[in-house]
Amino acid sequence: SGYRHTPATDCGSDAYRVYVFGGSAIWGWGAPDESTIPALLQSGLESKLEKPVCVMNYGQNAYVSTQGVIHLMLLLESGEVPDMVIFYDGVNDVLSASQSGMPIVHQNLSEISGLFEDHQTTIFSVFESSNSYRLLQMAVSQIPISMESEAPLSQFDPELLSQQGADAYLNNYEIVSSLAEKYHFEFYFFWQPHILSGNKHLSDEEQNMISGLNWALNLDPPLVELFQKTYKRIETEVPDHQQLYYLANMFDEVDESIWIDTWGHVTPAANQIVADDLISDNKH
Repeated sequence: SGYRHTPATDCGSDAYRVYVFGGSAIWGWGAPDESTIPALLQSGLESKLEKPVCVMNYGQNAYVSTQGVIHLMLLLESGEVPDMVIFYDGVNDVLSASQSGMPIVHQNLSEISGLFEDHQTTIFSVFESSNSYRLLQMAVSQIPISMESEAPLSQFDPELLSQQGADAYLNNYEIVSSLAEKYHFEFYFFWQPHILSGNKHLSDEEQNMISGLNWALNLDPPLVELFQKTYKRIETEVPDHQQLYYLANMFDEVDESIWIDTWGHVTPAANQIVADDLISDNKH
């Protein structure tokens, strides 16, 4: 059906239904089925509630919070009403905004729109879709690149875009809050951690991630600033939003390597830390 499997979930008629939305961190990039955040939530909630629990992993790679809200609305319209809804977002909301200079829109907007707006089918476009072209791309990617050929800096105002992005995210919060009141389900918004946020002591491996060539090319100074400003804005909004939780400091006490890349993906062990926190007594 296009959704990541949650092992051992029990979706019988008497089960407590939990819908989890987010990007690739929720989908489970880098983790086996049984170690995704939703899968770990399933086992933890079942133990805590002492009843069958059905956790649906609706995470999709590159999704922003707005796409999750739309997905939830479509499920509700079809009659699929949960007992609890969890949103776990942040990183993709920042990245997508940096790509387009606008909040709300999905990732890779220009590339995807180009597929629909370019009506000319050329020989080259056919070649681009071939295995030979992909092989050539792989070969070229192995050639060392001079730092002098860095990608140009992002063209946006981090101050303005961080405010717009935070406002869009909080609007999504208010929409889901209204839906929760109408359809009688619990909801929680979790702003996810990122390697740029919090005060974790980074291991040598993690330090190498943020000082390597890929980091220099993909996270230029305006994007770093956008991350920092957006995270700070969300943190200041937590006291005014009862169901919003800021998780940037989630890994401050963890010494071992938990980040597997610079895009918000962590090890299965770190997913367990997240899941344990999400179901802790101070939340519900």
